[in-house]
Amino acid sequence: MSPLPHHLYLLAPWELPTQVSLSDEHQVQLSQALSQLLRSLEQPTDEAIATLDQAVSALDIGEVTSVEGTSTKTPLKPWEIEDFDQYFGVTHIHAQEPLLCLVMSLLLTCRTFLALVQQGDFDQTQVNYQRRGFASYARLLARVFDIHLEKA
Repeated sequence: MSPLPHHLYLLAPWELPTQVSLSDEHQVQLSQALSQLLRSLEQPTDEAIATLDQAVSALDIGEVTSVEGTSTKTPLKPWEIEDFDQYFGVTHIHAQEPLLCLVMSLLLTCRTFLALVQQGDFDQTQVNYQRRGFASYARLLARVFDIHLEKA
């Protein structure tokens, strides 16, 4: 089951994959999700949110379990990390499908950004920079995963 769009699941640092090997099914899922993300970034905000909702609902990241005691290798105290995570609705997890989870996190982050844009009065130049940043990240993941993206 996919996570709710109001909560961000992040892989624990030691869960980040160092090598990528995708099944054919996952290649298709990731290609579709990243293509939808890129398409959404060219759409008006309300349409973009709907496109991202569709992409999120199509991804199944499998079983996820919370990870306690995430180390950041920074001078932050554990309670400071917990406060940050609680405030921003972040849960560090172990995922059955870490690559799908990584893309899901990107989709949800982009969706949250667009929802904020829809509600506020932001400098359009800065909004466009952020949209291009999301697009660059999606294309980077596609290269790392060695998948081809659908043309928008």
